[in-house]
Amino acid sequence: MEKIKELLEKLDNKVTVSLNKRLDGLEKLEERLALAKSEHESNPTEESEASLSEVQNYVSDVTEDLIEDLEELLEKREASKKEEAPAPELTPASEPAPLEAEVVEEKKGMSIFGVALGVALLIGTAGAYNYFNKNR
Repeated sequence: MEKIKELLEKLDNKVTVSLNKRLDGLEKLEERLALAKSEHESNPTEESEASLSEVQNYVSDVTEDLIEDLEELLEKREASKKEEAPAPELTPASEPAPLEAEVVEEKKGMSIFGVALGVALLIGTAGAYNYFNKNR
C-alpha cells in the first residue's frame, strides 16, 4: 500500500476514473481481509485459514495490478511532459531536402484521394438508401 501512496503522490492524486474505482475496491478488499483475519484469529479452523489465504492472495494480486497500472500512467504523463517541452531552435534550411518535398506532395495526393473516396461513398450510400426505400 505504501508503493501505491508513493505513486499517487507522484501523480498528484490525479488518476483516471477507472483507476479511482479500483483504488476504492482495493480499500474494500483490505477491509474484508481484516475481517477474515479477525474471524480466523477468533476461531482458527482450516476453512477460515483457507478463506484468509484466498483473500490475501486476491488482495496481493489486485495490489500488484494497480501498482503496474499506476506506474504506466506515471510513465505516460512523464513522457507527455517531455514532449511538451519546447524544442531547441534550429536554423532554417535554405532548401527542403528532396525527400521532404516528395513527402509533402504525397500527403497532398492522399488528402485529395481521401476526399474523392468520401464523396463516392456518400453518393453510393445515398443511392442504396433510395433504392431500398423504393423497393419496400
